[in-house]
Amino acid sequence: MIKKIFILMFVALTTVGLANPAWAAPNFMASDTGQPITIRAALTDDTYIGANTAMVDAAIDGDLLIGANTAQINGQVEGDLWVGANTVWVNNRVAGDVRIGAGEVVINTTVDDDVIVGARTLTTSEKAVIRGDLIIGAATAMVGGKIYGNARIAGGAVTLNASIDGDVEIKTDNYISILPGTKIGGELSYWAPKENPEFAKYAKTVTYHPQKTTHTPLPPMLGVMLWMIPALGAGFLLWKLVSILLMGAVIIWLMPKLLPRITVAIKKDYWKAFWQGLVVALGIPVLMLVLTITLIGIHLTIAVGLVYGLLLMFGYFAAAILIGSWLVRKFDKTIGRQLGALIVGAILFGLVGIVPLIGWLVCLILMMIGIGGFWQDRYKIIKTGKY
Repeated sequence: MIKKIFILMFVALTTVGLANPAWAAPNFMASDTGQPITIRAALTDDTYIGANTAMVDAAIDGDLLIGANTAQINGQVEGDLWVGANTVWVNNRVAGDVRIGAGEVVINTTVDDDVIVGARTLTTSEKAVIRGDLIIGAATAMVGGKIYGNARIAGGAVTLNASIDGDVEIKTDNYISILPGTKIGGELSYWAPKENPEFAKYAKTVTYHPQKTTHTPLPPMLGVMLWMIPALGAGFLLWKLVSILLMGAVIIWLMPKLLPRITVAIKKDYWKAFWQGLVVALGIPVLMLVLTITLIGIHLTIAVGLVYGLLLMFGYFAAAILIGSWLVRKFDKTIGRQLGALIVGAILFGLVGIVPLIGWLVCLILMMIGIGGFWQDRYKIIKTGKY
């Protein structure tokens, strides 16, 4: 039994680390005094920087995430680059994607994957090489260099002086300037106040769309953010679901009778499980608050907090498998059926949560029922002394 508990705790901590990458970051650097942070030696894992000025002068063998006023990347990045800043210069190769939200962005290097930027001003110089797609929302966009993929640009003023293998899509309420030497391998589609017949010599095919004036266009950066937020949210939810199912599979493997036993108890009296879960879920934080204001109890707060975290975790799994049990018949017969019920329940739990207005309330009720069921099971075991 002790061995199983140790394995369970280890997997729980590992899963939490997977679900929250920033917690597990081996290279975290921050400065709240206004002093710049400069990286002069190579780092071998993901790196997170928060500072007024961030200077990266050495290689990063992993992802690089920066929140700063000014960021300059002079060292090679082997993973993805994420930056939120006022001014950003990217001067060395990035092996993954580049995602930047900034006032001014200058890219002078090779990016092996996609580049997504929301900015006031974006410049990709003649040295820039983008092997994926380029997606831009900017008040002023000056695109140069070589782009192997497609380019999608929404901006006020757009200037092209680049070689682009794929299709190009430009939307602007201002003007488009295409300089001599520009080559577009695919189709050029553009939305602008006026059509320019000269564009036909830069692309294989050109399609002009008259700019509609019946609505106020979104600011370029806002348009890009509205596209990025759902994508990032979907990615986070998928990551969360995978982590939850991994942890749930371990719980079912180590304690195959636990979740079916809790489900049976809940189905005997849903109301009892709900009110007990509500009392426990609200009561423990109050207990932790009381402990923190006493010199002796403050040392117990961390332990109680860990217990509370485990209670919430098991309550979630109990609620998820309860939902799954309504659809998966004889879910308690085998480990495979339990896992199937958990997968179905977790997916439905997540879908219910995104229903407007009532979704959060339904999830709260289900969560309280799950916590109450787990509490009943633990209380019964302690009372009978049968572990």
